Amino acid sequence: DAVKLTVARIRNMVQDLLHYAKETDLNRERINASEFASDLAVVFEQKIRNQPIVFASDIANALGEFEGDAGALSSALLNILENAMDACSEDRSKESHKILFMAKRTGEDILFDVSDNGIGMGKEALDRLFTSSFSSKGRKGTGLGLFISHEIVRRHGGTITVESSPSEGSHFCIRIPGSFRE
Repeated sequence: DAVKLTVARIRNMVQDLLHYAKETDLNRERINASEFASDLAVVFEQKIRNQPIVFASDIANALGEFEGDAGALSSALLNILENAMDACSEDRSKESHKILFMAKRTGEDILFDVSDNGIGMGKEALDRLFTSSFSSKGRKGTGLGLFISHEIVRRHGGTITVESSPSEGSHFCIRIPGSFRE
């Protein structure tokens, strides 16, 4: 299982590097938002199953469709979820940890929320969060994950906002428009 997880992370990192180095065209398609979010939750449940972290998802029914690149958006959202897992794993100050993944529609937009009660971040980290080569993980991180996630969301016409406090955890809100233009 550890080898499979490592291989998957390396594959994702290589794909992220290629995506960053060569701004590939987005593979646009109509995506059923509820199915997309549910599939993402299932994939992440497999990644977190051996961790002492509670994972919960709250995905609204009948979210409708949106246009986007499912593979790229999955990669971006999984990176954010994996960062939440890492933040919880590194936090030794609490007895229990939880990650909540939510998907809902507001007007024309689809919102994906990722909240955790992990180590959180201070203002300095928040200010540099989406810049290339910045990592709060020290040598464990490449500094590309959130930068590339941000670029993928931006290329979909969306936004990522973050609220975080040290020792309290983090809340990422990813907003994707129902349709987009690159």
